[in-house]
Amino acid sequence: MLDQDNYLVLWIFITGLIFCLLTALLFTRIVRSLAHRYKLTDEPDGDRKIHRKPMPNIGGVAIVGVFFVGLGYFALFRVLFSLSPDGFIQLPSIYIMLGGLVMAITGFYDDLLTLGFKKKFLLQISVALLAISGGYQIEVLQNPFTGEMVNLGFIGVPITIFVIVGIINAVNLLDGMDGLAAGVTLISFISLSAAYSLSGNYEHLVLVVVISGALLAFLRYNFNPASIFMGDTGSLFIGFLLATYALGGINSADSMLALLIPILCMGLPILDTGLAIIRRFLEKKPLFSADSDHIHHRIARRFGFTHRRTVITLYFASIFLGIMAFIMAMSDDVLKTLILCITALASYLFLRILNYVPFRLNRTMGVNIFSSIRMGKTPYKRK
Repeated sequence: MLDQDNYLVLWIFITGLIFCLLTALLFTRIVRSLAHRYKLTDEPDGDRKIHRKPMPNIGGVAIVGVFFVGLGYFALFRVLFSLSPDGFIQLPSIYIMLGGLVMAITGFYDDLLTLGFKKKFLLQISVALLAISGGYQIEVLQNPFTGEMVNLGFIGVPITIFVIVGIINAVNLLDGMDGLAAGVTLISFISLSAAYSLSGNYEHLVLVVVISGALLAFLRYNFNPASIFMGDTGSLFIGFLLATYALGGINSADSMLALLIPILCMGLPILDTGLAIIRRFLEKKPLFSADSDHIHHRIARRFGFTHRRTVITLYFASIFLGIMAFIMAMSDDVLKTLILCITALASYLFLRILNYVPFRLNRTMGVNIFSSIRMGKTPYKRK
């Protein structure tokens, strides 16, 4: 049964979520109004930017604002009720807050003035190193054949950098349809927190509650038809938080399982990014170039779905992966293997339906596993 302290903590979490929701609704409206007033908008070009009127693209400022105000709310109640800093109400470390702020400023500059991908990439590596200095690093992995724990040592540093930078860019690439990045990352945060809670990892529940409240309210204005975009301000900030939160549960006794859980929870952005990298490599295009052949574009073309139906379809795909991760977190070895097989089969069928597989010969590139569906241009080309 819950004691008095646990009821107090539960009350703080519930009121904190409501506070973040209401604050995000207010902040988003304010940011949208200011963006229109000072012409901080993304102009339509009739090509990739198909919105019909100037659209505020700094909605991420509202998300960042709610994040820090929400943390202040929890910090205030922790002090008022003299709660232990090591209890359920644990605030993110200064490394996470500082790294997230750097990513938000980077994205804000890029939204307004455009920052070259090399500079953005270097800044992403910098915040990854900052997170590593704060203890967010993959240190051990389990040998799947012997069960032996392998200490990665210094090799863990570049692996961790790759993971953090990869997830940041995965979220950024996912922001190609109204409500897609906000909704999928919201599902990823909730799925991760549910899976981590099963193993007693409650370290960053405050972070999850605050960012979930901000994203849920932001979707009120970002879901199709959107009246504001999160821009790189939001996508880079959210990507960094998601990456570091995922890393927080990896170094456990069963590290292979701990590594698989975040991969499943974030399966959609990871899969889309992997396909984009391979596609651009085979087509000899810059890895950071934009195109209109992401998973959401293919779904829209393949099934003739509207914007909303495409995004909702991907929400359900993310929920499916989150449920698989949750079941895996509380399963024995046999069921874990079964879950992996089901997920792998479902992913293969998903890619096959979208014509990412099977392999097809191409005269100019040899083997190309990404034969395009020649069904005309997709109207959805924001990213």
